[in-house]
Amino acid sequence: MKKLISLLLILAANSVVFPQFINSVQIQGGMIFPSASQNGPLAAIQLTHNIDNYWSLYSSVGFSRFDKNRVFTFRYLIDPLSYSEDSHELYNLSIGGKLILNTIKTFKIFADFEINYNHLKYNEYEMFLIYDEVTYAVTGFYPNIDSKEQTSEGLYGFGFGLGFTQQLSSNYGFSLEYKRLIQTKNMDYFRHYYALSLGLVYNL
Repeated sequence: MKKLISLLLILAANSVVFPQFINSVQIQGGMIFPSASQNGPLAAIQLTHNIDNYWSLYSSVGFSRFDKNRVFTFRYLIDPLSYSEDSHELYNLSIGGKLILNTIKTFKIFADFEINYNHLKYNEYEMFLIYDEVTYAVTGFYPNIDSKEQTSEGLYGFGFGLGFTQQLSSNYGFSLEYKRLIQTKNMDYFRHYYALSLGLVYNL
């Protein structure tokens, strides 16, 4: 929670120092779909500066929560699916650009690309294997709950998405976006996510 508050303070400071550059504020909520974990909720606040009728820049802070990752073992095991992590909390700070692809009256289709910094916190477990007493074949694959260790890591990443906005009035509108996110801390370690978010837009 402290990480989210810090990110919100950074975003708020930007809005105070550079108010003339902010054209809209967007509050988003939705779902995050990690490629190797259970799904969870997400929330974000986004500030946007319009460069022209097609391009805009944005910065955002967000938070998402999701639970157990999925670890697959051999198909012949009694329980071929287990987990080695749970209780994930992801805080992120992003900056990016948005391009309007098409406009139909007050309906706009856009694509965007962003770079981000992420702080990920979760519980990590050692795996516990169950063996057959006669054949010594592995018959089970479970996390060792007693080995729980809280882990956190800083990840750099990027994302790209496609969505649309619809203005309801001169000040208010809403947006819907589907985004792909990739995070890493080295070339041998990647985390992949998809995100679907609905946003309420307020034009300043």
